Amino acid sequence: MTEPSTTPTTRLLTRRQGLFAIAIAAGGTVIAACSSSPEPAPTAAPPSSAAPGSETLANEQELIAKYNVAIAGLPTLAKELTALRDQHAQHVIALGGTPPDTSPSTAVVPGFPGPSAGQQSIIQALIVAERSAASQRVEACVVATDGAMARTLTFIAASEASHLPALKDLQA
Repeated sequence: MTEPSTTPTTRLLTRRQGLFAIAIAAGGTVIAACSSSPEPAPTAAPPSSAAPGSETLANEQELIAKYNVAIAGLPTLAKELTALRDQHAQHVIALGGTPPDTSPSTAVVPGFPGPSAGQQSIIQALIVAERSAASQRVEACVVATDGAMARTLTFIAASEASHLPALKDLQA
């Protein structure tokens, strides 16, 4: 039996690597939960990798619209909210979409409070949207048949999960 090395090999994970590991673990949990069903799954055609990407692209554009409303309604938090919104714009580009309009807007976004709703309502609505988006990305990554799309969706899920603490800090 060989002795363990006496040289310390401490390696710290970056935040991105840690979030990636969480997203992978969550995806594995979903797979394990789905595969433990005693009943056979109904036979259906496997979803195409384009479907998760298309749905994600539309959802990312909707998130950008929500952030545009939030920025218009909360000018004192514009810097912080713009940084988060710009990450969603990068997600659109990573998914093959065209760069979206990132101008603050007072347009109505269905199911999202308007710019005059107040800080607590707007930030809470963004938290709910980000939490839902991160969960959807993990699910989309699990059904993606293309490895590159699965990786992209995993990174996007990790990014969106990282927005939650940033938004919670803005609630205070």
